[in-house]
Amino acid sequence: MTQAAPEKRFQLRDGMQPVTFAGQLLASASSQVEDSPLPRWTELSIYKTITDKYVLEKIGRSDVFHTENCGRPGKGALRYESITDALADVDPDGDDPEAYFVPCNECKPDFDSEAPVIVEQDMHSVDAFESPEKLVDALYYRKNGTVRSLSNLSRNILDAAAKKDSGIAAIRSKPTDIS
Repeated sequence: MTQAAPEKRFQLRDGMQPVTFAGQLLASASSQVEDSPLPRWTELSIYKTITDKYVLEKIGRSDVFHTENCGRPGKGALRYESITDALADVDPDGDDPEAYFVPCNECKPDFDSEAPVIVEQDMHSVDAFESPEKLVDALYYRKNGTVRSLSNLSRNILDAAAKKDSGIAAIRSKPTDIS
């Protein structure tokens, strides 16, 4: 079941810290739906290193921008002198901020304003796991602190990775004993 894939060198980010390794990409998945009005989404990637570790990359993406006084932006948001200045960071030759940014539903910033804005930034995290069991466990979340659940995004990426990796495939097909 494990398919040999060409190994390559990857450079990811964990916060602002670069993380590098050699290996292969097993699968990627995104919660973004094409033509969706939702300006925030999650992307997951699973890699396997040449030393047989599993790497899970999570990226929380956002296209949302806010007025300077809005209380909604989370950590990592950046202040710009105007939406035009923010656009210069993502597309130096661009002249259409609406192609890259979505106004906050609460503070409703104006694309035509030259007032300062706060732009949400993508949040990157990387975790490495010694075994496929630990990788799969990390993709579960706990509802109300007790019931383990697997999101559709996590389920999709595990199913795709199982097609390329026998270790993940074995975990996905292993019965769970609840006695």
